[in-house]
Amino acid sequence: MPIGAPQRADEGGRRGGSTRRVDARGAGRGGRGGAAPAPLANLWNPTRSSPTMPVVELVDRPRHRALPGDCMALRVRSPGARRWLVVAVVAGLLAVTVAWYVAWYTAGRVDRTPRPDDGVVVSPTFFGMHTSSVSLQAWPTASFATLRVWGQYPSVTWAALNPAPGVYDWADLDTVVAEAARRGIDVVYTFGDTPGWASTDPLGTGCAYGAGSCYAPTEASWRAFVTAITTRYAGLVRYWELWNEPNAENFWSGTTRHMVEMARTAYPIIKGADPRNVVLSPSPQGTHAHRWLDAYLGSGGVTVTDVVAFHGYLPAEPEALVPLVDDIRGVLARHPHLAGRPLWDTEHSWGTASSPFGVTQDLQSAWLARHLVLSASSGIARSFWYLWDGYDGQPQWGMLFNATTQQLQEPGVAYQQVHDWLTGATLHPCVAHRGVYQCQLTRSGGYRGLVVWAATDDPSRVTSWDVPEPYTTYRTVEGTTRAIDAGRSVDVTMTPVLLQGPGAPVLPRDS
Repeated sequence: MPIGAPQRADEGGRRGGSTRRVDARGAGRGGRGGAAPAPLANLWNPTRSSPTMPVVELVDRPRHRALPGDCMALRVRSPGARRWLVVAVVAGLLAVTVAWYVAWYTAGRVDRTPRPDDGVVVSPTFFGMHTSSVSLQAWPTASFATLRVWGQYPSVTWAALNPAPGVYDWADLDTVVAEAARRGIDVVYTFGDTPGWASTDPLGTGCAYGAGSCYAPTEASWRAFVTAITTRYAGLVRYWELWNEPNAENFWSGTTRHMVEMARTAYPIIKGADPRNVVLSPSPQGTHAHRWLDAYLGSGGVTVTDVVAFHGYLPAEPEALVPLVDDIRGVLARHPHLAGRPLWDTEHSWGTASSPFGVTQDLQSAWLARHLVLSASSGIARSFWYLWDGYDGQPQWGMLFNATTQQLQEPGVAYQQVHDWLTGATLHPCVAHRGVYQCQLTRSGGYRGLVVWAATDDPSRVTSWDVPEPYTTYRTVEGTTRAIDAGRSVDVTMTPVLLQGPGAPVLPRDS
Protein backbone atom coordinates (compact mmCIF):
# COMPACT_ATOMS: atom_id res chain seq x y z
CA MET A 1 0.00 0.00 0.00
CA PRO A 2 1.73 3.28 -1.03
CA ILE A 3 1.67 6.30 1.24
CA GLY A 4 -1.60 8.08 0.73
CA ALA A 5 -2.85 5.72 -1.97
CA PRO A 6 -6.58 5.02 -1.62
CA GLN A 7 -7.54 1.45 -0.87
CA ARG A 8 -11.03 0.80 -2.09
CA ALA A 9 -13.30 -2.04 -1.12
CA ASP A 10 -16.92 -2.90 -1.68
CA GLU A 11 -19.21 -5.84 -2.37
CA GLY A 12 -18.05 -8.16 -5.12
CA GLY A 13 -14.57 -6.65 -5.24
CA ARG A 14 -15.55 -3.12 -6.33
CA ARG A 15 -13.84 -0.46 -4.33
CA GLY A 16 -14.43 3.20 -3.71
CA GLY A 17 -13.54 5.85 -1.15
CA SER A 18 -10.38 7.40 0.18
CA THR A 19 -9.39 4.99 2.94
CA ARG A 20 -8.47 1.34 3.11
CA ARG A 21 -11.35 -0.94 3.87
CA VAL A 22 -9.74 -4.21 4.73
CA ASP A 23 -12.75 -6.49 4.48
CA ALA A 24 -12.02 -7.26 0.84
CA ARG A 25 -14.75 -9.43 -0.58
CA GLY A 26 -13.50 -9.67 -4.16
CA ALA A 27 -12.32 -13.26 -4.22
CA GLY A 28 -11.21 -13.16 -7.84
CA ARG A 29 -12.95 -14.29 -10.96
CA GLY A 30 -10.90 -17.37 -11.71
CA GLY A 31 -12.43 -20.78 -11.47
CA ARG A 32 -11.04 -24.11 -10.57
CA GLY A 33 -9.37 -26.17 -13.21
CA GLY A 34 -7.18 -29.15 -13.78
CA ALA A 35 -6.41 -31.78 -16.37
CA ALA A 36 -8.31 -35.04 -16.30
CA PRO A 37 -6.25 -38.00 -15.13
CA ALA A 38 -4.57 -40.02 -17.85
CA PRO A 39 -6.25 -43.38 -18.57
CA LEU A 40 -4.74 -46.35 -16.77
CA ALA A 41 -3.56 -49.11 -19.06
CA ASN A 42 -1.58 -52.33 -18.95
CA LEU A 43 -1.66 -52.53 -15.16
CA TRP A 44 -2.26 -56.25 -15.39
CA ASN A 45 -1.06 -58.57 -18.13
CA PRO A 46 -3.02 -61.87 -18.04
CA THR A 47 -0.49 -63.58 -20.32
CA ARG A 48 2.25 -63.35 -17.70
CA SER A 49 2.23 -65.18 -14.40
CA SER A 50 4.46 -66.13 -11.51
CA PRO A 51 4.44 -69.28 -9.42
CA THR A 52 4.20 -67.09 -6.31
CA MET A 53 1.49 -64.82 -7.65
CA PRO A 54 -2.04 -65.70 -6.47
CA VAL A 55 -4.58 -66.63 -9.11
CA VAL A 56 -7.38 -64.10 -9.16
CA GLU A 57 -10.73 -64.40 -10.89
CA LEU A 58 -13.71 -62.09 -11.20
CA VAL A 59 -17.02 -63.46 -9.97
CA ASP A 60 -20.52 -62.07 -9.66
CA ARG A 61 -21.56 -60.93 -6.20
CA PRO A 62 -24.72 -62.55 -4.82
CA ARG A 63 -27.70 -60.43 -5.75
CA HIS A 64 -28.73 -59.77 -2.16
CA ARG A 65 -25.33 -58.13 -1.52
CA ALA A 66 -25.11 -56.23 -4.79
CA LEU A 67 -23.92 -52.63 -4.81
CA PRO A 68 -25.14 -50.02 -7.31
CA GLY A 69 -24.14 -50.88 -10.87
CA ASP A 70 -22.68 -54.07 -12.29
CA CYS A 71 -20.39 -55.01 -9.42
CA MET A 72 -17.84 -57.75 -9.35
CA ALA A 73 -15.86 -59.29 -6.49
CA LEU A 74 -12.35 -60.67 -6.19
CA ARG A 75 -11.96 -64.30 -5.13
CA VAL A 76 -8.42 -65.41 -4.29
CA ARG A 77 -7.86 -69.15 -4.77
CA SER A 78 -4.19 -69.77 -3.83
CA PRO A 79 -3.32 -70.57 -0.19
CA GLY A 80 -1.96 -67.63 1.81
CA ALA A 81 -2.92 -65.16 -0.91
CA ARG A 82 -4.87 -62.93 1.37
CA ARG A 83 -1.82 -62.41 3.51
CA TRP A 84 0.22 -61.68 0.40
CA LEU A 85 -2.30 -59.08 -0.73
CA VAL A 86 -2.36 -57.39 2.67
CA VAL A 87 1.45 -57.14 2.65
CA ALA A 88 1.42 -55.74 -0.88
CA VAL A 89 -1.19 -53.13 -0.04
CA VAL A 90 0.63 -52.05 3.12
CA ALA A 91 3.95 -51.84 1.26
CA GLY A 92 2.34 -49.78 -1.48
CA LEU A 93 0.79 -47.38 1.00
CA LEU A 94 4.09 -47.04 2.83
CA ALA A 95 5.93 -46.26 -0.40
CA VAL A 96 3.36 -43.61 -1.34
CA THR A 97 3.56 -42.07 2.13
CA VAL A 98 7.37 -41.89 2.04
CA ALA A 99 7.34 -40.38 -1.45
CA TRP A 100 4.76 -37.80 -0.42
CA TYR A 101 6.74 -36.83 2.69
CA VAL A 102 9.98 -36.41 0.74
CA ALA A 103 8.21 -34.23 -1.82
CA TRP A 104 6.56 -32.19 0.92
CA TYR A 105 9.77 -31.67 2.87
CA THR A 106 11.96 -30.72 -0.04
CA ALA A 107 9.29 -28.41 -1.48
CA GLY A 108 9.10 -26.44 1.74
CA ARG A 109 12.77 -25.84 2.47
CA VAL A 110 12.38 -22.06 2.16
CA ASP A 111 11.74 -20.96 5.77
CA ARG A 112 9.63 -24.11 6.13
CA THR A 113 6.69 -23.22 8.34
CA PRO A 114 6.66 -25.32 11.52
CA ARG A 115 3.49 -26.62 13.05
CA PRO A 116 2.45 -23.94 15.56
CA ASP A 117 1.30 -26.68 17.98
CA ASP A 118 4.96 -27.65 18.41
CA GLY A 119 6.05 -24.12 19.30
CA VAL A 120 7.87 -21.78 16.94
CA VAL A 121 11.51 -20.71 17.26
CA VAL A 122 11.35 -17.05 16.30
CA SER A 123 14.17 -16.34 13.86
CA PRO A 124 15.53 -12.84 13.19
CA THR A 125 14.22 -13.33 9.64
CA PHE A 126 10.66 -13.17 11.01
CA PHE A 127 10.90 -9.38 11.16
CA GLY A 128 10.51 -7.46 7.90
CA MET A 129 10.02 -3.77 7.15
CA HIS A 130 8.99 -1.15 4.59
CA THR A 131 10.52 2.29 4.40
CA SER A 132 9.30 5.27 2.38
CA SER A 133 12.73 6.16 1.03
CA VAL A 134 16.08 4.42 1.28
CA SER A 135 17.47 6.97 -1.18
CA LEU A 136 16.48 10.08 0.79
CA GLN A 137 16.24 8.99 4.44
CA ALA A 138 18.65 7.40 6.87
CA TRP A 139 18.37 3.63 7.24
CA PRO A 140 15.79 2.59 9.88
CA THR A 141 17.15 2.04 13.39
CA ALA A 142 14.68 -0.81 13.99
CA SER A 143 15.91 -4.41 13.76
CA PHE A 144 14.69 -6.38 10.75
CA ALA A 145 16.06 -8.92 8.29
CA THR A 146 14.06 -8.33 5.10
CA LEU A 147 13.06 -5.18 3.22
CA ARG A 148 10.01 -5.30 0.96
CA VAL A 149 10.34 -2.81 -1.85
CA TRP A 150 6.91 -1.22 -2.25
CA GLY A 151 5.66 2.30 -1.57
CA GLN A 152 9.17 3.72 -2.01
CA TYR A 153 9.94 7.27 -3.06
CA PRO A 154 11.50 7.79 -5.52
CA SER A 155 9.32 5.04 -6.92
CA VAL A 156 10.75 1.70 -7.96
CA THR A 157 7.59 0.17 -9.41
CA TRP A 158 7.46 -1.23 -12.93
CA ALA A 159 6.16 2.04 -14.43
CA ALA A 160 8.99 4.04 -12.83
CA LEU A 161 11.74 1.60 -13.79
CA ASN A 162 10.52 0.97 -17.34
CA PRO A 163 9.00 4.24 -18.64
CA ALA A 164 9.05 3.21 -22.32
CA PRO A 165 9.55 0.01 -24.31
CA GLY A 166 13.17 -1.09 -23.93
CA VAL A 167 14.01 1.92 -21.72
CA TYR A 168 15.05 1.31 -18.09
CA ASP A 169 16.05 3.60 -15.22
CA TRP A 170 17.58 1.45 -12.48
CA ALA A 171 19.29 4.19 -10.44
CA ASP A 172 16.92 4.31 -7.44
CA LEU A 173 16.46 0.56 -7.18
CA ASP A 174 20.23 0.13 -7.48
CA THR A 175 20.59 2.34 -4.39
CA VAL A 176 18.05 0.30 -2.39
CA VAL A 177 19.55 -3.05 -3.36
CA ALA A 178 23.14 -1.95 -2.74
CA GLU A 179 22.35 -0.55 0.70
CA ALA A 180 20.43 -3.68 1.69
CA ALA A 181 23.29 -5.89 0.49
CA ARG A 182 25.81 -3.83 2.47
CA ARG A 183 23.75 -4.42 5.62
CA GLY A 184 23.05 -8.11 4.96
CA ILE A 185 19.31 -7.48 4.49
CA ASP A 186 17.18 -9.63 2.16
CA VAL A 187 15.08 -7.80 -0.43
CA VAL A 188 11.61 -8.67 -1.68
CA TYR A 189 10.74 -7.00 -4.97
CA THR A 190 6.99 -6.67 -5.59
CA PHE A 191 5.61 -6.41 -9.10
CA GLY A 192 2.81 -3.94 -9.80
CA ASP A 193 1.92 -0.60 -11.42
CA THR A 194 1.66 -1.45 -15.12
CA PRO A 195 3.18 1.30 -17.33
CA GLY A 196 0.64 3.02 -19.56
CA TRP A 197 2.48 1.94 -22.68
CA ALA A 198 2.37 -1.72 -21.54
CA SER A 199 -1.24 -1.75 -20.31
CA THR A 200 -4.00 -3.56 -22.19
CA ASP A 201 -6.21 -0.59 -21.20
CA PRO A 202 -3.92 2.45 -21.04
CA LEU A 203 -6.87 4.78 -20.41
CA GLY A 204 -8.43 2.57 -17.75
CA THR A 205 -9.65 4.44 -14.67
CA GLY A 206 -9.86 3.69 -10.95
CA CYS A 207 -6.18 2.81 -10.51
CA ALA A 208 -4.01 3.80 -7.56
CA TYR A 209 -1.11 4.97 -9.73
CA GLY A 210 -2.87 6.54 -12.67
CA ALA A 211 -4.59 5.55 -15.89
CA GLY A 212 -4.07 1.94 -16.94
CA SER A 213 -1.75 1.03 -14.05
CA CYS A 214 -4.09 -1.55 -12.49
CA TYR A 215 -4.94 -3.28 -15.78
CA ALA A 216 -3.24 -6.37 -17.16
CA PRO A 217 -0.07 -5.83 -19.18
CA THR A 218 0.55 -7.23 -22.62
CA GLU A 219 2.30 -10.59 -22.57
CA ALA A 220 5.36 -9.29 -24.44
CA SER A 221 5.90 -6.31 -22.13
CA TRP A 222 5.48 -8.46 -19.02
CA ARG A 223 7.94 -11.06 -20.25
CA ALA A 224 10.49 -8.38 -21.19
CA PHE A 225 10.34 -6.58 -17.84
CA VAL A 226 10.53 -9.73 -15.72
CA THR A 227 13.53 -10.85 -17.76
CA ALA A 228 15.27 -7.48 -17.48
CA ILE A 229 14.86 -6.97 -13.73
CA THR A 230 15.65 -10.53 -12.65
CA THR A 231 18.72 -10.60 -14.87
CA ARG A 232 20.02 -7.30 -13.51
CA TYR A 233 19.60 -8.28 -9.85
CA ALA A 234 20.53 -11.96 -10.10
CA GLY A 235 22.27 -12.94 -6.88
CA LEU A 236 21.22 -9.68 -5.17
CA VAL A 237 17.44 -9.98 -4.97
CA ARG A 238 16.18 -13.49 -4.22
CA TYR A 239 12.53 -12.91 -3.37
CA TRP A 240 9.99 -11.91 -6.01
CA GLU A 241 6.34 -11.19 -5.18
CA LEU A 242 4.16 -11.51 -8.25
CA TRP A 243 1.69 -8.67 -7.56
CA ASN A 244 0.50 -6.30 -4.85
CA GLU A 245 -3.05 -6.79 -3.49
CA PRO A 246 -4.72 -8.39 -6.50
CA ASN A 247 -8.11 -8.44 -4.74
CA ALA A 248 -8.14 -4.62 -4.65
CA GLU A 249 -9.30 -3.28 -8.01
CA ASN A 250 -7.22 -0.11 -7.69
CA PHE A 251 -4.17 -2.38 -7.89
CA TRP A 252 -5.50 -5.15 -10.17
CA SER A 253 -8.56 -5.01 -12.43
CA GLY A 254 -7.74 -8.15 -14.39
CA THR A 255 -9.03 -11.63 -13.74
CA THR A 256 -7.56 -14.21 -11.44
CA ARG A 257 -6.94 -16.55 -14.39
CA HIS A 258 -4.98 -13.81 -16.15
CA MET A 259 -2.84 -13.41 -13.02
CA VAL A 260 -2.14 -17.15 -13.09
CA GLU A 261 -1.04 -16.91 -16.72
CA MET A 262 1.30 -14.04 -15.81
CA ALA A 263 2.72 -16.17 -13.00
CA ARG A 264 3.29 -19.06 -15.39
CA THR A 265 5.21 -16.73 -17.68
CA ALA A 266 7.27 -15.17 -14.87
CA TYR A 267 8.11 -18.26 -12.81
CA PRO A 268 10.58 -19.95 -15.22
CA ILE A 269 12.17 -16.59 -16.04
CA ILE A 270 12.75 -15.82 -12.35
CA LYS A 271 14.15 -19.30 -11.71
CA GLY A 272 16.27 -19.12 -14.84
CA ALA A 273 17.94 -15.89 -13.67
CA ASP A 274 19.01 -17.62 -10.43
CA PRO A 275 17.82 -21.10 -9.39
CA ARG A 276 17.93 -19.94 -5.76
CA ASN A 277 15.26 -17.33 -6.41
CA VAL A 278 12.01 -17.68 -4.47
CA VAL A 279 8.63 -16.76 -5.98
CA LEU A 280 5.91 -15.40 -3.71
CA SER A 281 2.27 -15.60 -4.68
CA PRO A 282 0.44 -12.33 -5.29
CA SER A 283 -0.57 -10.93 -1.88
CA PRO A 284 -4.32 -10.39 -1.33
CA GLN A 285 -5.38 -8.22 1.60
CA GLY A 286 -8.12 -8.20 4.20
CA THR A 287 -10.13 -10.70 6.19
CA HIS A 288 -11.27 -12.47 3.01
CA ALA A 289 -7.79 -12.80 1.50
CA HIS A 290 -8.14 -16.59 1.66
CA ARG A 291 -10.95 -16.51 -0.91
CA TRP A 292 -8.76 -14.90 -3.55
CA LEU A 293 -5.92 -17.30 -2.75
CA ASP A 294 -8.27 -20.25 -3.13
CA ALA A 295 -9.34 -19.06 -6.58
CA TYR A 296 -5.74 -18.36 -7.63
CA LEU A 297 -4.38 -21.70 -6.46
CA GLY A 298 -7.36 -23.57 -7.87
CA SER A 299 -6.81 -21.94 -11.28
CA GLY A 300 -3.25 -23.26 -11.54
CA GLY A 301 -1.26 -21.02 -9.22
CA VAL A 302 -0.18 -23.98 -7.10
CA THR A 303 2.66 -24.96 -9.44
CA VAL A 304 4.19 -21.46 -9.54
CA THR A 305 4.19 -20.69 -5.80
CA ASP A 306 7.16 -21.13 -3.46
CA VAL A 307 5.80 -18.91 -0.68
CA VAL A 308 2.17 -18.03 0.04
CA ALA A 309 1.80 -14.29 0.69
CA PHE A 310 -1.03 -12.19 2.08
CA HIS A 311 -1.55 -8.83 3.80
CA GLY A 312 -2.76 -8.95 7.38
CA TYR A 313 -4.76 -5.72 7.42
CA LEU A 314 -7.64 -6.15 9.86
CA PRO A 315 -10.78 -4.14 10.59
CA ALA A 316 -10.11 -3.73 14.31
CA GLU A 317 -8.52 -5.96 16.97
CA PRO A 318 -5.33 -7.77 15.91
CA GLU A 319 -6.77 -11.02 17.32
CA ALA A 320 -8.75 -11.22 14.05
CA LEU A 321 -5.47 -12.37 12.50
CA VAL A 322 -5.86 -15.84 14.05
CA PRO A 323 -9.07 -16.86 12.19
CA LEU A 324 -7.67 -15.32 8.98
CA VAL A 325 -4.55 -17.50 9.21
CA ASP A 326 -6.75 -20.51 9.98
CA ASP A 327 -8.79 -19.77 6.85
CA ILE A 328 -5.64 -19.52 4.73
CA ARG A 329 -4.30 -22.78 6.14
CA GLY A 330 -7.65 -24.37 5.32
CA VAL A 331 -7.17 -23.29 1.69
CA LEU A 332 -3.62 -24.67 1.61
CA ALA A 333 -4.86 -27.98 3.00
CA ARG A 334 -6.95 -28.38 -0.15
CA HIS A 335 -3.78 -28.07 -2.24
CA PRO A 336 -1.37 -30.80 -0.99
CA HIS A 337 1.39 -29.60 -3.31
CA LEU A 338 1.76 -26.59 -0.99
CA ALA A 339 2.01 -28.60 2.23
CA GLY A 340 4.75 -27.13 4.39
CA ARG A 341 5.30 -24.09 2.18
CA PRO A 342 5.94 -20.94 4.24
CA LEU A 343 3.29 -18.31 4.84
CA TRP A 344 4.42 -14.67 4.75
CA ASP A 345 2.41 -11.62 5.81
CA THR A 346 4.12 -9.14 3.51
CA GLU A 347 2.28 -5.99 4.61
CA HIS A 348 0.26 -4.90 7.61
CA SER A 349 -0.24 -2.21 10.25
CA TRP A 350 -3.06 -0.60 12.23
CA GLY A 351 -3.66 1.70 9.24
CA THR A 352 -3.89 5.48 9.51
CA ALA A 353 -4.69 7.82 12.40
CA SER A 354 -8.40 7.46 11.59
CA SER A 355 -8.31 3.68 12.11
CA PRO A 356 -9.73 2.23 15.36
CA PHE A 357 -6.25 1.54 16.76
CA GLY A 358 -4.58 4.54 15.12
CA VAL A 359 -6.02 7.33 17.23
CA THR A 360 -3.32 7.43 19.93
CA GLN A 361 0.20 6.11 20.20
CA ASP A 362 -0.86 3.92 23.14
CA LEU A 363 -3.41 2.19 20.93
CA GLN A 364 -0.87 1.90 18.13
CA SER A 365 1.70 0.26 20.42
CA ALA A 366 -0.89 -2.19 21.74
CA TRP A 367 -2.01 -3.20 18.22
CA LEU A 368 1.56 -3.62 16.98
CA ALA A 369 2.73 -5.75 19.92
CA ARG A 370 -0.32 -8.03 19.83
CA HIS A 371 -0.13 -8.48 16.05
CA LEU A 372 3.56 -9.39 16.10
CA VAL A 373 3.17 -11.93 18.91
CA LEU A 374 0.11 -13.56 17.34
CA SER A 375 1.78 -13.64 13.92
CA ALA A 376 4.78 -15.53 15.27
CA SER A 377 2.61 -17.83 17.38
CA SER A 378 0.49 -18.64 14.32
CA GLY A 379 3.56 -19.90 12.41
CA ILE A 380 3.86 -17.00 9.96
CA ALA A 381 7.45 -17.26 8.75
CA ARG A 382 8.04 -13.58 7.89
CA SER A 383 6.06 -10.51 8.91
CA PHE A 384 6.56 -7.12 7.19
CA TRP A 385 5.56 -3.93 8.97
CA TYR A 386 4.14 -1.06 6.90
CA LEU A 387 5.72 1.43 7.44
CA TRP A 388 8.84 2.66 9.20
CA ASP A 389 8.65 6.38 8.46
CA GLY A 390 6.06 9.00 7.61
CA TYR A 391 5.71 12.75 7.34
CA ASP A 392 3.43 15.26 9.01
CA GLY A 393 0.45 16.01 6.79
CA GLN A 394 0.49 12.55 5.18
CA PRO A 395 -1.69 9.52 6.04
CA GLN A 396 1.23 7.95 7.96
CA TRP A 397 0.35 4.27 7.56
CA GLY A 398 1.65 2.49 10.66
CA MET A 399 4.31 5.16 11.19
CA LEU A 400 7.05 4.19 13.66
CA PHE A 401 9.39 7.12 12.98
CA ASN A 402 8.34 10.72 12.25
CA ALA A 403 10.58 11.85 9.41
CA THR A 404 9.44 15.46 9.81
CA THR A 405 10.49 15.78 13.45
CA GLN A 406 13.11 12.99 13.27
CA GLN A 407 11.54 11.43 16.38
CA LEU A 408 11.00 7.75 17.14
CA GLN A 409 7.34 7.19 17.95
CA GLU A 410 6.08 5.15 20.92
CA PRO A 411 5.08 2.24 18.65
CA GLY A 412 8.62 2.34 17.23
CA VAL A 413 9.92 1.67 20.73
CA ALA A 414 7.33 -1.09 21.17
CA TYR A 415 8.38 -2.72 17.89
CA GLN A 416 11.98 -3.04 19.05
CA GLN A 417 10.96 -4.33 22.48
CA VAL A 418 8.80 -7.10 21.02
CA HIS A 419 11.60 -7.94 18.57
CA ASP A 420 13.94 -8.43 21.53
CA TRP A 421 11.36 -10.45 23.51
CA LEU A 422 10.78 -12.92 20.71
CA THR A 423 14.02 -13.31 18.74
CA GLY A 424 15.71 -16.61 19.52
CA ALA A 425 12.95 -17.79 21.84
CA THR A 426 10.50 -20.63 21.30
CA LEU A 427 7.01 -19.15 21.24
CA HIS A 428 4.30 -21.60 22.19
CA PRO A 429 0.65 -21.36 21.07
CA CYS A 430 -1.23 -18.43 22.56
CA VAL A 431 -4.31 -19.23 24.63
CA ALA A 432 -7.09 -16.95 25.83
CA HIS A 433 -8.97 -17.32 29.11
CA ARG A 434 -11.63 -14.85 30.22
CA GLY A 435 -10.37 -12.22 27.81
CA VAL A 436 -6.69 -12.49 28.82
CA TYR A 437 -4.24 -13.80 26.22
CA GLN A 438 -1.23 -15.79 27.41
CA CYS A 439 1.71 -16.73 25.16
CA GLN A 440 4.59 -18.69 26.69
CA LEU A 441 8.22 -18.20 25.72
CA THR A 442 11.06 -20.60 26.49
CA ARG A 443 14.78 -20.48 25.87
CA SER A 444 17.72 -22.78 26.49
CA GLY A 445 18.89 -22.89 30.08
CA GLY A 446 15.39 -23.17 31.52
CA TYR A 447 14.19 -19.61 30.83
CA ARG A 448 10.44 -19.09 30.83
CA GLY A 449 8.52 -15.97 29.89
CA LEU A 450 4.83 -15.24 29.47
CA VAL A 451 3.37 -12.48 27.30
CA VAL A 452 -0.07 -11.40 28.55
CA TRP A 453 -2.64 -8.80 27.52
CA ALA A 454 -6.38 -8.13 27.52
CA ALA A 455 -8.15 -8.39 24.16
CA THR A 456 -9.72 -4.92 24.15
CA ASP A 457 -9.41 -1.54 22.49
CA ASP A 458 -10.42 0.25 25.70
CA PRO A 459 -7.37 1.88 27.34
CA SER A 460 -9.29 2.24 30.59
CA ARG A 461 -9.96 -1.47 31.01
CA VAL A 462 -7.65 -2.93 33.65
CA THR A 463 -7.79 -6.50 34.92
CA SER A 464 -5.97 -7.55 38.09
CA TRP A 465 -4.43 -10.88 37.14
CA ASP A 466 -2.89 -13.43 39.47
CA VAL A 467 0.64 -14.25 38.34
CA PRO A 468 1.63 -17.93 38.42
CA GLU A 469 5.03 -19.18 39.51
CA PRO A 470 7.91 -18.75 38.69
CA TYR A 471 7.54 -15.21 37.30
CA THR A 472 9.06 -12.45 39.43
CA THR A 473 9.41 -9.44 37.08
CA TYR A 474 7.69 -8.03 34.02
CA ARG A 475 8.80 -5.91 31.09
CA THR A 476 6.75 -3.28 29.31
CA VAL A 477 6.74 -2.27 25.64
CA GLU A 478 8.36 0.99 26.77
CA GLY A 479 11.43 -1.02 27.81
CA THR A 480 11.17 -0.85 31.59
CA THR A 481 11.48 -3.82 33.96
CA ARG A 482 9.42 -3.93 37.15
CA ALA A 483 9.09 -6.33 40.07
CA ILE A 484 5.85 -8.22 40.58
CA ASP A 485 4.34 -7.14 43.90
CA ALA A 486 4.13 -9.35 46.96
CA GLY A 487 0.48 -10.06 46.24
CA ARG A 488 1.53 -11.89 43.05
CA SER A 489 -0.70 -9.84 40.75
CA VAL A 490 -0.25 -7.46 37.82
CA ASP A 491 -2.62 -5.11 36.05
CA VAL A 492 -3.33 -6.53 32.60
CA THR A 493 -4.39 -3.99 29.95
CA MET A 494 -4.72 -3.86 26.18
CA THR A 495 -0.92 -3.53 25.89
CA PRO A 496 1.16 -6.72 26.29
CA VAL A 497 3.71 -7.17 29.04
CA LEU A 498 6.35 -9.90 29.33
CA LEU A 499 6.47 -11.78 32.64
CA GLN A 500 9.88 -13.30 33.43
CA GLY A 501 11.24 -15.73 35.99
CA PRO A 502 14.62 -16.03 37.70
CA GLY A 503 17.56 -16.16 35.34
CA ALA A 504 15.84 -14.05 32.68
CA PRO A 505 18.30 -13.04 29.96
CA VAL A 506 19.49 -9.46 29.70
CA LEU A 507 17.78 -8.22 26.56
CA PRO A 508 19.57 -5.71 24.33
CA ARG A 509 17.56 -2.75 25.58
CA ASP A 510 17.16 -3.51 29.29
CA SER A 511 16.63 -0.34 31.27
